Amino acid sequence: MPCRHFLALILLLGWLNGCATLGGLSEAQMAYEQGLALVNQGQYAAAVSLLQRAIDLDANFGKAYLALGRAHLGLGQWLQAIPVIRTAFRLAPEDSKGEVTGLLLDGLLGGATVALKSGKFGESIGLFKEALTLSPQTGQVQPQLMEALIGLGGQLLGQGKLTDAIATFSEATQLNPQHVDGYLGLARALWQQGDIFKALAVGQKAMSLAPGDNNVRSLLQQLQGR
Repeated sequence: MPCRHFLALILLLGWLNGCATLGGLSEAQMAYEQGLALVNQGQYAAAVSLLQRAIDLDANFGKAYLALGRAHLGLGQWLQAIPVIRTAFRLAPEDSKGEVTGLLLDGLLGGATVALKSGKFGESIGLFKEALTLSPQTGQVQPQLMEALIGLGGQLLGQGKLTDAIATFSEATQLNPQHVDGYLGLARALWQQGDIFKALAVGQKAMSLAPGDNNVRSLLQQLQGR
């Protein structure tokens, strides 16, 4: 008799554990559906906690990550959205990756633009480069990446970090060989490093691109007077 009770107890515990597991999955699905409905209604702030709850209950719930990413994007919370959508991309089936890629690109460009405007050039560059890798044909990325590189080069130059400034301006000239500001910054950095001949050659390249630019002409005059 005791053996039968013990066996019945084991079966009961197994059944309860199964119910708990099913209940957890059901709760995750319920939280996801409620959160998704709020996202679709534009109630992004209210959706976040529900979708986060779904993810806490099921760490592989790809659709919940995607919906949470949409909520963060709707709130303009780019940096919160990006890692969530990256996870959604990793978990998404192949036939759904296109939709996720579009949302990730939105997050990257939004975050990069905010960083650029606030002078966080290094952070901006990383996000723009990831966006460019994700979608090489995105026309809006290269000009903004160029702006970020010029901004970072100027920061580094002002801090006396000449080697890093030269590398950054050089990257800018490679990204867009027709952009005079990259050559102008590179010439200044080389000059401060003491490499007058290289600085002069780069300055002359800038002059060939923008012969009427007063900044270029002024820099060349200074270099030629050394």
